[in-house]
Amino acid sequence: MNKPIIYQGHKTANRIKIYIPYQLHDIRLNFKKLNTTFWHPTQKLWSIINTKENLEKVKQVFKNQFEIKELQGVKTMPKIEINSKSIGILQDYEQKLILCSYSKNTLKSYKSEFKYFLKYFENYDTKQVDKPMIESYIYKLIKKYSISESKQNTA
Repeated sequence: MNKPIIYQGHKTANRIKIYIPYQLHDIRLNFKKLNTTFWHPTQKLWSIINTKENLEKVKQVFKNQFEIKELQGVKTMPKIEINSKSIGILQDYEQKLILCSYSKNTLKSYKSEFKYFLKYFENYDTKQVDKPMIESYIYKLIKKYSISESKQNTA
C-alpha cells in the first residue's frame, strides 16, 4: 500500500507540502478536515500551514503510516494568458467536452491542460500540429516540470 509523504521544506517555509496517494480516499478526506489545508493542482500536492501543531495533527491523521522526504525544488507551471484566437478555440473545446458529459473536475483539468497546449503552439495553425510536435511538447513538460504520468495523460 502506498503511504502519504510529508515533504520537509526549509524551516522558514510557510507551508508543509504533502503527497497523499489517490487511492487513500479516507485519509485524504480526514486531512481535508484540518484547518488551512490547500490543494496545489500544478504540483499535485496538498499543503497545510507550517506549525509544529499542524505537523502533529497531520501525523495523527496518517496514523504514523507515512514517509518523510526532503522537498526538492518543485517547478510549477507558470500562469499564462492566451490570445483571442486561442480563447475561441478553448471555448469550442469546452463546448465539446460539455456535450460529452464530462464531470466538472474533468472539464477543469482538460481545459487547463489545453490552455497550456494552445499557448505553446500559439504561433502555429492548430490544424497543422502533428503527433511528433505533440510528443515534443509532452517531453518538454516532463523534462522541465517533472509532470506525473497522470498529468502526461491529461495533457
